[in-house]
Amino acid sequence: MSDSSTSIVPNITHFLDREVKAKQIIEWLVSIKAVKPVKTDCILSSELGYPIDKGASNLVDEPEYLPFSLRCNGLEVVTDREVFHTGQNGLDSFICPKCNENIISNEWDLNDYYETGNSLLLCPLCNNASDLNDYLIEPTWGFSNLGFTFWNWPPLKDEVVQEFEKILSCKVKIINSHI
Repeated sequence: MSDSSTSIVPNITHFLDREVKAKQIIEWLVSIKAVKPVKTDCILSSELGYPIDKGASNLVDEPEYLPFSLRCNGLEVVTDREVFHTGQNGLDSFICPKCNENIISNEWDLNDYYETGNSLLLCPLCNNASDLNDYLIEPTWGFSNLGFTFWNWPPLKDEVVQEFEKILSCKVKIINSHI
């Protein structure tokens, strides 16, 4: 069996006060009993995550598919620079926000972002630099130093995504991954 995840990622590459906002999100999710407050090895990482709790059924469209019986069933909170990608779902397009051309077949790389945190990517076609989050990427990818990954949960309700946006004070991207 394979694992899947849904990540909620601010549309901000360098999120200020990320630790404070991460704490606010966790406190909210613990208060509604969506996740438990004590971290365990419930995520697909060497780090610890917050295990699923009974209130999670109020956050998803299909609560009967919540992963209560799976070992990998929790919330992973990332507060370091990360590329939130789709795993085995591939990459279909990478559209420049300046020239609206798909650069997927051209030479470009994310090494500068990985190594230095520089989030500007120079389009190989129009030679304009744009923030990575401004590119139209299909399926959706996100670039940020803050993110929340729900392991093996069914799709989250729209109201939940809206509450994340309210707490984070910005738009978010939803990245679905399959590994």
